[in-house]
Amino acid sequence: MAEGANKRIPVTEAIWESLADLKKHGQTYDQLLAELIALKQEHDFLAHIEEQEKHGEYVSLKEASKELNLPESGNKEVIPLKPKRDFLTDLEDLEKQVDGINLNDIAKELNLAKSGNKEVRQ
Repeated sequence: MAEGANKRIPVTEAIWESLADLKKHGQTYDQLLAELIALKQEHDFLAHIEEQEKHGEYVSLKEASKELNLPESGNKEVIPLKPKRDFLTDLEDLEKQVDGINLNDIAKELNLAKSGNKEVRQ
């Protein structure tokens, strides 16, 4: 039993059987319920986004730029979003661009070196 798992939730036999059918081998009911909660939260978020797409009020980027007093950009190039990356991976990319940089020294100075036995790759 998980630490602090001391609550009981009364359910009907049909719900109990459905939960048992959903539960993977070795998975606890606590883990199953956490997974179901995460799925429900994701579903609700996506439903909210869909609702906003259908009924939300939008202004063009040009209008928003004017309203916010931002300079108009003539650059129509689409800039792809970079996937979220690890800081140390970014340092490795930086090393490729700048000769002679020591990633371990930088990481230690910034207190970002992995704790213990793992050093940044050279």
